[in-house]
Amino acid sequence: MNLICFDLEGPLAPQDNAYELMKLFPDGDKIFETISRYDDLLTLEGRED
Repeated sequence: MNLICFDLEGPLAPQDNAYELMKLFPDGDKIFETISRYDDLLTLEGRED
């Protein structure tokens, strides 16, 4: 039996499910965007380029 599992994030999924869920809450889209940007900055901070 062949089985493929993924979490519906990244290049295999065209939509961002976490963002779509957060949009259901008041200002959830802005909160998600802020957290996402913070996460990006933390990731870039650790790079040596």
